[in-house]
Amino acid sequence: NSVAYLLKPVEPVKLEKAIDKLERMHSGREAAPDLERLVLQLTKRMALAEAPRYPERISSRLGEKVELVDLSRVTHFYAEEKLTYAATETKNYIVDLTIAELEEKLDPQRFSRIHRSTLVNLNAVAELYNYFGGKLVMRLKDAKKTELTVAKERAKELKERLGL
Repeated sequence: NSVAYLLKPVEPVKLEKAIDKLERMHSGREAAPDLERLVLQLTKRMALAEAPRYPERISSRLGEKVELVDLSRVTHFYAEEKLTYAATETKNYIVDLTIAELEEKLDPQRFSRIHRSTLVNLNAVAELYNYFGGKLVMRLKDAKKTELTVAKERAKELKERLGL
């Protein structure tokens, strides 16, 4: 009793054609199904299927030991001397991913790249200051009041993400 075969990502035009076909098929023979409910169910399922899932923790491997670090504790990630670190209030953890890989993997609503070697947790930002050459200086909420430089080419996007 299928009406149409839709592939993800579902194109609105094809979905509309399928619904029109369903309405035509049922117009004379029996009562039409609750199309609003059907469309609502399809919309919810599509949203769940397409919503990306982002990790809540990241692993830090040191020898045989693997430690899981909650991303909510990470103020920023930075690359230094061919290693990538996850910085928290108490410790810097070595992670196996590059800054570019982290940028792809982490929730873009929470983390933003501010420099080629730095990715910041937007929830950890306390203050921004203008710096010369179109750059910005960012101060974090951590106890050390860490200051990070925002590259000129990333400053505008960062301001937009922070609603400035």
